[in-house]
Amino acid sequence: MDLHSSRPSGGFGASAIPMTEIIAWQKAMNVRLTPWEVETLLHLDRAALAEMMETK
Repeated sequence: MDLHSSRPSGGFGASAIPMTEIIAWQKAMNVRLTPWEVETLLHLDRAALAEMMETK
């Protein structure tokens, strides 16, 4: 949820969570995600965006 609130929105609705936000979140939370975790997070984000667009 922390990352969702930093999701940018453009003229066409919500956008994907940028990698810069994931990096900033890791620094702020003092957490180091593995590459697998980052990739999984990006896949989940894409799925969430697709679902948000379908429900519009």
